[in-house]
Amino acid sequence: MATLPDLEAAIGTACRHLKPGGVLLITAKVREEFRENNFCYTGAKNGAEITIFENNYIPRPFRSTYEATLVYLIRRRGRLSIHTDRHVLGLFSQAQWISLMEGAGLEVSQTRLDGLYDRFILGEGEYPMQVFVGVKTA
Repeated sequence: MATLPDLEAAIGTACRHLKPGGVLLITAKVREEFRENNFCYTGAKNGAEITIFENNYIPRPFRSTYEATLVYLIRRRGRLSIHTDRHVLGLFSQAQWISLMEGAGLEVSQTRLDGLYDRFILGEGEYPMQVFVGVKTA
């Protein structure tokens, strides 16, 4: 979702599928904490080796979106294939997340998820995440 109306629609759709007391859990980067960064992930399974490079970039002068570009190196039986993927994603403030969730009829609490991705960052840095927990009111 790249815009606030997109995010509002997605949260509204998710809430329509919840019964009273149902829980919507969202893990997100909030605009206030977002930083440009580069990640590298690697793994192997069933004869395939995959390395993923991820670059997160905030286009200037805009601060309402960021660009996530991924490069996939996939080796099967020694043969390399290279794939790329690019996404433009919205950067929303903590207040916007809470407002949209409350507006959809959720009672919101939040916590943090820190350190989960830090070991994959190339260079120095941290990648803190917010976890929003919304419970549908009766």
